[in-house]
Amino acid sequence: MTALHNLVISYNEGGEDLTQVVINLPPHGGDSFLSLGREQDLVLPNGEVVQIYAELNPTAQPADILLSIIQDGRSLDVRCGAGIIVSYQTTAGFEFLAQIGTGAWE
Repeated sequence: MTALHNLVISYNEGGEDLTQVVINLPPHGGDSFLSLGREQDLVLPNGEVVQIYAELNPTAQPADILLSIIQDGRSLDVRCGAGIIVSYQTTAGFEFLAQIGTGAWE
């Protein structure tokens, strides 16, 4: 189960297990708004760099979540409640999962 205050990036480096990078979403202006604050560079194992941004309101019912993945001037923006998991393939073909919160997949 993934904590609501973390963005978890998962990818496979060729083995059976997924590598996970956990990024904490710190509070901004109180506990009712968590955010990375701005786009953050995510350097992938193949050397590619994508930018990620995430924010959420954990006090909303269900939680209000926004996730953005930016690469080469293109942006994938998803807003949802309770939990999110997004599969993203970079321009060079590297695939990773981005997850916040929980959902039916847990």
